[in-house]
Amino acid sequence: MPPRHAAATPAADVKVDIPFTKATLPNGLTLILHEDHTLPMVAVNTIVKVGSRFEETGRTGFAHL
Repeated sequence: MPPRHAAATPAADVKVDIPFTKATLPNGLTLILHEDHTLPMVAVNTIVKVGSRFEETGRTGFAHL
């Protein structure tokens, strides 16, 4: 029996509409919230932009604090 493969859908044809709430706290932290009650679970994702790519000119080392 030959292997089965899922049919690929071009990304341009995919329409995704996920309702969310976005807020920025006074300290600059950006929150993106989405509620989905289909499963009884909680998921938290944290993305931190650190590293030399995010340092300002003349201020090195601060992105790593």
